[in-house]
Amino acid sequence: MLKLLRIFNNLLLDTGKVKMVNFDTDNKLQKEGRFLRMRKALTAVTLMGLVAAFAIPAQATEVNVGGQIKTTITTDNQTDYNHSVEVKVQVNAKVNDDITAHVRFLADDDKMNFTIDEGYFQVNNLFNMPNLLAKVGYQDIVFGDSKIMDATLDAVIAGYNTDYGLALAGTAEERGSATTWAVGAFEGNLKALGVDGAYELVDLYQDANDINLAYAKFAPAVATDFGKVGFRAEAAYLKTKGTDNNGKFYGVGASLDAGMFGAKIGYDVYKDGFVANYVTATGFPDYDYAEVLDYDNGNFVNPKILTVEGSVKPMDKVTLSAAYVNFDGDNTGVYSSEHEVDLKAKYQYDKNLCIQAGLYLPSAKLDYQGELKLTLKF
Repeated sequence: MLKLLRIFNNLLLDTGKVKMVNFDTDNKLQKEGRFLRMRKALTAVTLMGLVAAFAIPAQATEVNVGGQIKTTITTDNQTDYNHSVEVKVQVNAKVNDDITAHVRFLADDDKMNFTIDEGYFQVNNLFNMPNLLAKVGYQDIVFGDSKIMDATLDAVIAGYNTDYGLALAGTAEERGSATTWAVGAFEGNLKALGVDGAYELVDLYQDANDINLAYAKFAPAVATDFGKVGFRAEAAYLKTKGTDNNGKFYGVGASLDAGMFGAKIGYDVYKDGFVANYVTATGFPDYDYAEVLDYDNGNFVNPKILTVEGSVKPMDKVTLSAAYVNFDGDNTGVYSSEHEVDLKAKYQYDKNLCIQAGLYLPSAKLDYQGELKLTLKF
């Protein structure tokens, strides 16, 4: 313990005073220096919290262990089949009424790939303020239904709960990289309007590429006689270094959940370099069912993506679904404008075991893919 405290003290001495970052400055060296001090401070605060959390006797800690084992078998016209296994184990420790720690381990069929996929602690009732919390460590950060950000980052995030939602602010850094994000967001509910649903406001700044990104989503849902009807409208504006590197994103959609059947439609538009300057680096995680994007998403310039999906539940534990996805890009690349039909079946054996099968049928230029997936949660 004394050794850890000495290390923490030395980190603080190295860190120095952390000043508020001025994003308007033109002095890049000064800005990078400030972000370096922020990263050192992040290390110091993380170590301090871990020392405080785990220095408490083990008998005072309530520990829960869970996870999942996912087996996936795929086939296409190039191979007979590929078999992969992914294992996740997560440990949640309630240190006391206000402090919890979370660690998630990940391993897959690559025998060398065993990693700590998440590792953070959360402090509620911070400074004896019931609505104030902090989440510190290596953690998943997701905004915009994964379109805007979906990454696991070293982060210090403070939150404040209100009757209308959760306000978030902090800094986050890609592991093994000098890329640092300043994060500000509000994840709100629409109870004040008397309807279900949510809205989201996000502002991100990345120092390495001088990226500013503003995003907003409004997604109400109302109950009707024939089911719950939902709508979404979202938009983002991207500002990067240079006058010609601005990008825009717009998305609209609607959904119906009638219990035994459901339907979705969505139309997303990426314009003026939004993909080239931002999405290509992060991928298209929200379109994970689309094989077209798996081949070469770097060829998509200003794509317009139309999605139409329907599902039925012929039996209590069985869901069948079909989706049509059309990608229409500006350039003349092989995969610039393509479409795909996805067919899926899911059998929820019980609350822990799920069996899924899928057949993905992209345009003639691309290979089909079949998939069988078994997921056990424990």
